Amino acid sequence: MTESNRPKSERDIAELYFNRRVSFPFRIICEVTYRCNAHCMHCYAPTPHPYTLTELTLEEWKQIFKDMSDLGAFRVIFTGGEPLLREDLFEMIRFCHELGLLTFLETNGSLIDRKSAQKLVDAGINIVNISINRSTADQYDVFSGYKGLFNKAVNALEMLKAYGVETAVFTTVNKVNIREIPDIIDIAAAVHADRIAFVHISPAGRAETNMDLYPSPQEYIEVLKKIYEKDSEYPDLIIKYPNLPAFYFHESIGLEAYESVKTSEGYLELCTAGITSYVIDPAGNIKPCTVTEKNTIGNIKKDSLKDIWLTSPLLEHLRNAEKEEEAPCNDCEFKTICVAGHRCLDSQLSYLMSHEHSMASYLCNQCYEYMQTKKTA
Repeated sequence: MTESNRPKSERDIAELYFNRRVSFPFRIICEVTYRCNAHCMHCYAPTPHPYTLTELTLEEWKQIFKDMSDLGAFRVIFTGGEPLLREDLFEMIRFCHELGLLTFLETNGSLIDRKSAQKLVDAGINIVNISINRSTADQYDVFSGYKGLFNKAVNALEMLKAYGVETAVFTTVNKVNIREIPDIIDIAAAVHADRIAFVHISPAGRAETNMDLYPSPQEYIEVLKKIYEKDSEYPDLIIKYPNLPAFYFHESIGLEAYESVKTSEGYLELCTAGITSYVIDPAGNIKPCTVTEKNTIGNIKKDSLKDIWLTSPLLEHLRNAEKEEEAPCNDCEFKTICVAGHRCLDSQLSYLMSHEHSMASYLCNQCYEYMQTKKTA
């Protein structure tokens, strides 16, 4: 096997060796609560009610983790909402650690002080991702609806690093913060985070009704240039680029750099939903992705995690779907190299179940329209 086709990611492994049909997901994302003490404008999570009435108990989650371990998963990601609002989260992490599962926590950082940082270490946490979505305290207060969140997030990152925990800054690129992305990278470097991960905004949850948060193609192209410059400035900081269309990379940093980004440690890859991962929500519903709400494929109170993984018609559709067949991506000159676009919004999944191909994401449609205007200009 040559270096060029050597697997670089989980999806690559599933693609090259298992025809996208591994016997059990490599990682499971556990949305342990949708409750949150912030109110971020871009949040994709559903509203907490009625999930607060049906949240799984600690013992139910423990059974899930045991099943995961027995079946061969090796990563569990705790997210929400704000997962630390569950006082039993430390016990969940400890239980997973003792099972040999790698444990990841996604949090806004507001509830991490010295005591809770020590508890996370003692429980065996491996990596903590903390959201920072604006570059100053005042701006973040407004964006998140939580006064003081910026300073809490920065302090949490510094405390965790002092305890030797691997940390990451997690930022959703949107129209409000897109000009601040270089400053947010500076913040990540200043607190000695191990990495910073950028994602593009998706039309789910609160972001579905906040369409004014969506950057323009020109803004995406410019921010890729800025990220690339910072990537050279901070060689010790791993930067995961936002998974934007290949055309935007072509127009900003070039396709050679794009290919390098796709195979670097902060890799970009095609959607992994149903191929190497799926999600369990606070009520035990199993679903393909965190942006999915209604198209659930089972519930752990009555369904087997393994049976759902192996027999779900929806997951089989996802495994069979080819990005190159999506319209309008099927008419794009970059279709064989582009890995952008989500596939698991409820509208996309409903479409997929009745068609032979999937529906392109809002991001991809926006890119295609922009490409057409460039050609006719």
